Amino acid sequence: MKKTALVLLVGLSGLAWAEPEKKDTDRKEPIVMRLQALQVSDQVARGWDGDWRVKAADLGGDGVHLLQTTEVVGITGRECSVTVGRKNHVIYYDPRATQFQIQYVDVGAKLNCLCKVVEGRVSAEVSAELSLLEKNVNDGKTSYPQSIPLSSHTSTPAFAYGDHVLIGNVRGVEARHYLEVLGAGSNPKNANVYFVLTVERL
Repeated sequence: MKKTALVLLVGLSGLAWAEPEKKDTDRKEPIVMRLQALQVSDQVARGWDGDWRVKAADLGGDGVHLLQTTEVVGITGRECSVTVGRKNHVIYYDPRATQFQIQYVDVGAKLNCLCKVVEGRVSAEVSAELSLLEKNVNDGKTSYPQSIPLSSHTSTPAFAYGDHVLIGNVRGVEARHYLEVLGAGSNPKNANVYFVLTVERL
């Protein structure tokens, strides 16, 4: 899929290295957070299980296919949020108002991330959701988008800038359905979707 990026907030770098540990946690540094959704082979999935970091070389290796990349620019110590996608309408008849009503739901990629710096290393709290529009359902009375959501929430151990951190995965029926919509065919061979986070200084 297309690589998408949305800049939300850029701040100034924070306190000096000589500050006490407590203030180190409150440092404000401009960063970019990158979330990648990857389809991986069964063999790669077995190699990644039990670990929370991925080598950069493994991301471009055999058995790894990039599905989507979402980026957000922010500063450490403050939660950043990005939504890349579109609003799809929901139309329904409201008998109390005796007329049709329209509401909207977001379909696309959502990323909420809070990064903190402690002694030069980064820890992150991440909530990510990827959803794709499968089809619009219309039964004559109601029209609404039928989407496929994949979500993950995690708190990572401390890691270095530039490390690639696994923050979640989806397998089986849900991953297969998601991959079918992306054009992987009616029976994708490798129904494993992994989410990888990378944080870098600007």
